[in-house]
Amino acid sequence: MFQRDMAFEVGDYLLAVRDRYGPDAGQRGEGLARVERVQHIVRPAFLDRATADLPTRMAFDEMAAVWCQGFPGPILLRKGDHRRGVHLDADRCAWDREHPTWTQEPDGFSGGRSPEEPHPHRTRRTPADDGESPAEEPQIPLVSRRAASFTKPAHGLMVGDYLQVHARRHPVTSMGVDEGFHRVEWIGHLPAAHAAQLLHRPAAGPHPVVVASVHGVPGALVLADTDVQVLIRPNPERIALDQREPRHDTPFFDIRDVREPDVHSLRELDAQLRPPPPAGETDLYPSQFADDGQRELHLHGVSGMRMVPLPELPWPHDLFKCPHRERAKELARTYNDGERGTQVAHAELFTELTEPDFSACAYHQADWPAIVAVAQHHAELEAESPQDDAALAKVYAAEHLSVDDRQWAQDLIHDHLWWDQGAKSLTNGQHRLCAMRAANLPYVPVYGLHIPSHPEPEAASTPEPEAASTTIRHHATQTVQNYWTVRLYTWGAPPWAAFMGGLLARHRLLRRLLPPPDDDGQRSRG
Repeated sequence: MFQRDMAFEVGDYLLAVRDRYGPDAGQRGEGLARVERVQHIVRPAFLDRATADLPTRMAFDEMAAVWCQGFPGPILLRKGDHRRGVHLDADRCAWDREHPTWTQEPDGFSGGRSPEEPHPHRTRRTPADDGESPAEEPQIPLVSRRAASFTKPAHGLMVGDYLQVHARRHPVTSMGVDEGFHRVEWIGHLPAAHAAQLLHRPAAGPHPVVVASVHGVPGALVLADTDVQVLIRPNPERIALDQREPRHDTPFFDIRDVREPDVHSLRELDAQLRPPPPAGETDLYPSQFADDGQRELHLHGVSGMRMVPLPELPWPHDLFKCPHRERAKELARTYNDGERGTQVAHAELFTELTEPDFSACAYHQADWPAIVAVAQHHAELEAESPQDDAALAKVYAAEHLSVDDRQWAQDLIHDHLWWDQGAKSLTNGQHRLCAMRAANLPYVPVYGLHIPSHPEPEAASTPEPEAASTTIRHHATQTVQNYWTVRLYTWGAPPWAAFMGGLLARHRLLRRLLPPPDDDGQRSRG
C-alpha cells in the first residue's frame, strides 16, 4: 500500500529500508518499521533556498520527519509516496507496541510540529494495519548466527560503512544474517555551531550532526551525537552489487551549512575502532553463484560501453517486431528446446534471409557502419573526457548523417545494446544487432557488465565486406551445426555425431526422429 509522506501516523509501518542482497533476504516483514513519532515541518528554514535541486525545492513548503522503532535517528522523508506495510503479524505488532525505541520524547526539528488531525490524503486503514494475522507464508530457514558488528560514533561514519539502521524485527531469531545493516552512500556533517538551525534542541558538545543517505532508506537519516553499529566484514557479493547500483549517493536534501567530511580523518578513526572479524565470518555468506566466472564478473566487473566482436554475442530469442517472426517460430518448433533452441533457430533463419528479405525490415534501412562509428566515438570521448560537454554534444549531434541515421546513432548512445559479458541472451537491442550482423560489422558497441582485464576475443580480420559477410554467415551455419552435433553427443559421443549433426542442420525432417530434451535440461537417451 502506498501513502503520501505527510500522511503517516504513529502506529503505521513504513517500509523504512529495502533491497538487501543475500540468500536469506526477503523475510516476511523485513524492512518494515513501526512509526513512533511524526513531525510536520512547515517551510523548513534549514533547507538551502538558493538550491537548484528539485527534491529540495519540492520540500520548501512542508516536509515530514518520522522516528521509527529500532532506528538510530529520525528520517526526513523524501517527498511523494512511500510504501506502508499491511498484513503485519499480530504478535509482532503487539511486541512492537510494548517495546518502543523512543521511550522519551526525542528532540525534534526546528519548526517541527506533531500533526493534530489526519492528513486529507491519508490512505484508508485496513484491519491488517491493526495486527490481523495473514495466512501462513513460507519462511526462509534461520541463520546459524548473525554477522558481527562494532560500535563507532555517528560522526565517524563514512561512505561504504554498513550501518545498522534497523536494530530489531520481532522475533529476532527470524532475522537474516546481516538484516538491518545497509550501506552508507553519502555523508554530510552539520557543524555543532549550526546545529540549532536543524534541530530544536541540539545535543551539547563539539560533534557535528550527521546527515546520511543510506541504501534503501527513503530519506535523509539524521544522527545527533550518538553511537551506531557497523558491520565488521560485510558480504563481498553484496558490496559489489551495492557499489555498482547505488540508490542515492547524493544528499536527499540540500541543507544549509552541511558539508562532506574529510575522508582521511574518517578512515583513520575507523582503523582505530574496527576489530578483526571473528573466525568463520565469511562462511556466513554462501555464494549465490554456482559458476566461478559469473561470481568473478559480479565481484570485479564494471558497467560501461565497449566494442565486442559480433560473433561473441548471442543470437536473438524473439524478434517480435520482425516481418519474418513467423518463419523463426516455425524453425524453433523443429528444435523443441526452449529459448536455447529458439536462439539457434534465429541463426538458421539468418543463413536463409536474402537481400529482399532484409529490405522488408525497417531496422535494415540504415547505414549501420556510420551509425556505429558515431556511437563508438562518443563512448571513447566520454571515457577520456567526461566533462567535455561541448565535444560530446558535437559528436552526439552527428550532423554528417541523414536525419534517420542520426536518430539511430543517438538511440544507440542512450538506449544501449545491453549485454553482460558471458550472458546467454541480450537484455536490449536484438533487432538492431540483427541489422548490424546483416551490415557485416565485425565489432559492435555494447553496454553492460564486464571485466576490463578479461576482454572478449579479437574479431577475425575482415578487410572486405564480402569476407565479413562470409564470416558472419559461416558463424551462423556453424552455430546450427554445432548445436545438433552437441545434442547427439549426449548419447555417449558416437563417432558419427559430427556427420549427423551436419545432416540435421541441413535437413529438418530428420529432426523429428530425435526425442525432446528432458525436463531437467539433459537430453533424452531414448
